[in-house]
Order: sequence, then C-alpha cells, then structure tokens
Amino acid sequence: MDEEIELEPGRLVDGRVAIRFFGLRHALEFRTRPLIYHTVDPSTLRQRVLGTVVPCTPEENARWTEAAVACVVEIDHAARDLHEANLRAAQPLPRRRARAEQVRRDWDDAQHRYRSRFEAALDGYSPVRLEIEDAMRRQLELDRRRFDAERKEKELAEQRSEAIAEQRLSDLAGELRWGIEVSDSPRRTLHVVCMGVPPRAVPDDAAPLVEDVDVHALREALMEHRATGLVRFDSSIDEHIRARFADLTGPARHTGLWRLWWALFAEDYEPRTPSRSNTATFGSSSTYSGYHC
Repeated sequence: MDEEIELEPGRLVDGRVAIRFFGLRHALEFRTRPLIYHTVDPSTLRQRVLGTVVPCTPEENARWTEAAVACVVEIDHAARDLHEANLRAAQPLPRRRARAEQVRRDWDDAQHRYRSRFEAALDGYSPVRLEIEDAMRRQLELDRRRFDAERKEKELAEQRSEAIAEQRLSDLAGELRWGIEVSDSPRRTLHVVCMGVPPRAVPDDAAPLVEDVDVHALREALMEHRATGLVRFDSSIDEHIRARFADLTGPARHTGLWRLWWALFAEDYEPRTPSRSNTATFGSSSTYSGYHC
C-alpha cells in the first residue's frame, strides 16, 4: 500500500455508515472523475444528505475501504509514472530527428499505459462501487419516504395550530379590555394599553383618555382622536398576546398584536413590512395617523 494514502473504515453508528466521495489528485489528465467511495462516521457530518447514510456490517465496511484503497493506490502509482514521463518529455528535444520521434513515442506510450492502468483500476473497483450505489439507492428511497411523511405531519400540525390560533384570536378579541393614555412630551402621543397588563413605555404623567373598552370601541376612539397625536401601542401588549400562542407550531407560534388587529381591521394596514427594530407605522388618511409598538 502507498504510504501516503491512509484510509481507515468509518466508525459504524447503530449499524450505519456515511458514504463520501474519495477525492483523487490525479485523473484530470483525461477529464475523468471516477466514483470511488469511502466510509465515514455519520456523527461527524455537518449536514446529512438523503441516501448517504446506509446500513453496513463491519465486514462490508472493511471490504469497501480495502477496495477503495487498492483502486486509489493503483491510480496514484500510475499517475506518478505518467508525471515522471511528462518531465522527461518536457526536456528540450534532441537534435537528431529519430531521437526526437522516440521521445514523442515514449510520451504517447506513457499516456496509453496510464489510461490502461487507470481504467483497469476502476474496472476492478466496479463491483464494490455498484454494491455501494445500490445500497445508497435503497436508502435514498427510504429517506424520501420518511422525509415526505415528516413533511406531511408537519403540515398537518401547522394546520391544527392555525385552527387553534384562529379560535384563540377570536377569544382574545372579546376577552381583552383596552385603554388610551395621553402624554404631551416630547410630542402628543396616544398610548394604547391593555387593561391588566403592566405597560412598559407609558410616561408617568400620561392622563387617561379611554378606559376599559373592547377592541371595537378602542378603534372608534382611535379614529376619533387620530389627528391629535401619534398612536403608540405599548410593547407589553404584543408580548402578552404572543405568550398565549407560544405552545403552537409553525407560523401560528408567532401570532401577536399585528395578526390580531389584522384579523379584525385589515383595512387599517398599509402594505408595509415591519422594521427590524419592531417599530412600524401603518394607517392612511382614512384611518388614524400611525401605529408604533
């Protein structure tokens, strides 16, 4: 065995091993990329590709590795011989024509020998390659079925979560009680609060404007006073609503104030994307002047 080629069988994990391509330094001379596989420990994979972690016995693992090493060593030796022939052919051609032609024939023969040894090595490895690829095809089919089943189960779980979220939104719309407090510094602001939820950003000098109303009365009050100042929903409201949906899955898990208000008053929104700072404004001349949270 070539002392520079070290390849140990990959560690089996639960009777399985991962398959990887063996990278050859040579074989580019004829634009050929042979498929030679080696096994690795599945637990070392950063990303698992479907069909590449296959069942394998210790005997198969050793045999696959031994065949790969034998093939790679032969190709490596052949490539080194070709490289040495190339160095000789690269020397200045002799002045004598017959000798120059002999150098060219030697180079042609060297390339032919390399190709023959290269193809013979791959032919000898072919039964093991086909065996590994057959195992990978079977595993790929199993992985695809498992992946499809998991995807469908995830979709069903998200659909169930969406149905639960819709019901909870409906319940919240009738359950939550609202208020508006007004502050004038540094500019007049209408602070929307949720009764029973401690506010986070309402100034101490804010004065009550509306207290203990349902969401529809809140919106009517905002429509009435929209021209008098900036409307700001306290961030505690969104946190309170999100906590009610934290046990769900998929997009429903992230249900917050935006979705509640959208479900009730979609016409209040302009088509804008919330900013990274979680502060956004929506509204138009037909509604109140703005919304911040």
